[in-house]
Amino acid sequence: LSGLWSVMRWLLVLIVLCIIAWAIWQWRRKLEIAREAQQRAKLAKAACVEHVTQTETPLTVAQATLAVESKNFAGADLKPLQEALEKAQSDLQKAQVHYSELDGADANPDKDGLTAGQYGQIAAAYEELREKLRSIRETINRVDQQIGALRALANSAQADIVASEETIASAGSKITAVESVGFRIPEARETLAKAVEALENAKREKSNKSYGLMREMLTSAKSLADKAMQEAETIRKRKENIDVELTSLQAQIAKTDGQIDQAAEAFGAISKEYAPGSWSHVTGNGSQAEEALEQARDVLAKAQANASMDKQEWTQAQLELEQVRGLVERASNLATAILNLRRDLDKAKAATPGEIEAARIDIQVARDYIASHDADVDDGLENELEQADNALGEARIELAGSQPDYIRIVKAAKEANNLADRILEKARDQYQQAQRQRKKAETTLREAERSIEAADSYIRNHRSDVDSDAQTLAQDAARAL
Repeated sequence: LSGLWSVMRWLLVLIVLCIIAWAIWQWRRKLEIAREAQQRAKLAKAACVEHVTQTETPLTVAQATLAVESKNFAGADLKPLQEALEKAQSDLQKAQVHYSELDGADANPDKDGLTAGQYGQIAAAYEELREKLRSIRETINRVDQQIGALRALANSAQADIVASEETIASAGSKITAVESVGFRIPEARETLAKAVEALENAKREKSNKSYGLMREMLTSAKSLADKAMQEAETIRKRKENIDVELTSLQAQIAKTDGQIDQAAEAFGAISKEYAPGSWSHVTGNGSQAEEALEQARDVLAKAQANASMDKQEWTQAQLELEQVRGLVERASNLATAILNLRRDLDKAKAATPGEIEAARIDIQVARDYIASHDADVDDGLENELEQADNALGEARIELAGSQPDYIRIVKAAKEANNLADRILEKARDQYQQAQRQRKKAETTLREAERSIEAADSYIRNHRSDVDSDAQTLAQDAARAL
């Protein structure tokens, strides 16, 4: 028993030592984390100090530069820059006050003994202040860049004005060249006049040292000059496109005129050869096509006049050409309907003998199949086959007329053919079903015979054990079979 107590004491000592070691490790770990957080806070403060000390001088320089440049640039150009620097000055003063407050408060990262969380809060406060100071520096840098851009704009002002003058002169030459061949382009002249006005405004702003507005005016002048040049070039191209369309429509009218002549000949042929019911729906197509084509010629003549150099009514000419296209298309469609109908009727006429013969053969095949399998096929199929025969008979009667409707004949022959095919399919299905039933009956009969034979054999071999009722039942089954 004393040995057991000794072991337990040593075990308890070991546990206590482990707990002490773990506590020491945790304490040292916390110290290490706190030191790391303290180092980050020191770095954040140092970076903030750098921004505080290095922001005020660039701001002062920028303000001085802006004061010097006030005699070289108009107030409108410098006012946004002055406002940006004033705001930067105000923000810097607030940041400096905030830094002093942080430095004077219990937020010194050099102070030992704080927790990692406290050092983290100190670092976050200095990082937030550094971000504000960085934004102030960016504002100062932007102002410096904008001052440089204004200087560059002032230096290139005369060259930019000369370039705009050349662009306007080039546009004027282009307009004059187009006008010299007879085109009237008042819109281009008006646009060019606006470009010249914008250029004069740019020159005035240059003399006022308002280079920002000068740049806007020069941009507008160039844009207007380019637009005027494009308007002049567009008129010439527009005329060319209209002339091409006129030529194309003239060719289409001639082609459609030929289609109408062909349609007239075709209509005369089908009206003599085929039944009225097959072509009555295209009656009047020819005269309507001729009327539409005549209207197209009249409108085309107006378009030619409006597209001439005397009138130069380009928009109206284009509207009229669109109308001509619609009229020519209508005339062509009307004539094509007649030509297509003649094609279809001729094809139907050529196909009629073959369709009738195919229907006759299929009806006969169905009739022969029904006759050879009469016992297994319903009598009603014969009546249905008579309907196919009647349809074929109607087709033959129509064919014997003086003006057969071949489309109707072909349709009737195909219906008779399809009906005969369906009847033949039904007859085959009925015969196959009867075959299956016969096979099933034969199988059942053989099984019954085997059962009766087995019963008779058992009764003969066990006559002393089988009563008369069983023998009677076996005899009845044999008689029923």
